[in-house]
Amino acid sequence: MADIASLGVVVQPKGIAETSQQLDKLAATGAKTEAQSERLASAQNDHARATMSAGRAAAQAQREVANYGREAGRAVISAKQMAAATRGLPAQFTDIVTSLAAGQNPLQVFLQQGGQIKDQFGGAGNAVRALQGYVASLINPMTIAAGLAGVMAVAFDQAQGACRPSGDCASGDRKSGANYC
Repeated sequence: MADIASLGVVVQPKGIAETSQQLDKLAATGAKTEAQSERLASAQNDHARATMSAGRAAAQAQREVANYGREAGRAVISAKQMAAATRGLPAQFTDIVTSLAAGQNPLQVFLQQGGQIKDQFGGAGNAVRALQGYVASLINPMTIAAGLAGVMAVAFDQAQGACRPSGDCASGDRKSGANYC
């Protein structure tokens, strides 16, 4: 009995069934604990993977933001250059109108002024886009009204010339020599 006493277990026939049930409960509880530990370890692994993935995504986003910042800095410089070139367009248009009014060949005007405008904007594509915007900005209700008023004034003047009294018919139009009667 000394061996039994040193282990601390005493086997008695009447408690064997009760002890067996308690050991079964203990085994079931151990199995549940082990399953929960495995689920916890799996959840921790999933969390670690998600954290690492989020860290990689955050690092990628940080690189993209830095890249965007560099690109935006270049775009601001480009926008400033575009604004400066656009401020020079009225002078270019004045040169175009003056050259054409002076009788210069339209192709020569196009080649000269077009080349200057292209150089101002750093390329033909940029120049075309800028000119589209500039010309579009010129079209507004006031310019349309002024254009219509001019057309109406010319039409009115021509209508007045066609309806002269018959006394003026003998003299006709002194400029062109035409007789409207």
